Amino acid sequence: MDYYRILEIKEDADFLEIKKKYRKLAIKYHPDKNPGDDEAVKKFREITEAYEILGDEKKRKEYDNKRKFKNGQENKKNENLKNKNNFSDNNFSFGKEFFKSASEMKEMFENSFNLNKMGKKKAEMEKENIKGQFESFFDMQNKK
Repeated sequence: MDYYRILEIKEDADFLEIKKKYRKLAIKYHPDKNPGDDEAVKKFREITEAYEILGDEKKRKEYDNKRKFKNGQENKKNENLKNKNNFSDNNFSFGKEFFKSASEMKEMFENSFNLNKMGKKKAEMEKENIKGQFESFFDMQNKK
């Protein structure tokens, strides 16, 4: 995923430009402004993920380094395929930090819409419902 492309900015964009573009796109694709539009929700998540990485100096440096590494690996791979017609190993991996930040972004998104609380309440209600059905089933069995 190319975060610069998602936020429609250049690679040398400063923090203020990143923040300004994020806000503009977030307002445009926010689920509240696009009810029922799954594509807008998907785009909003991508924009938020991109901002989480590019808006944090440390995460942005890691992301840029991984992009350079990936591009270098792809260039080597393409050269090997052209010159030798063989397959090279793909050693590219985002690593633990990327997936940790993706998990944090999911949590942040859920928190912003209270999805995590709604999910817990719904799970508790479903648990109580099943428990009630289970108990009533055995009560009926005992009455027979």
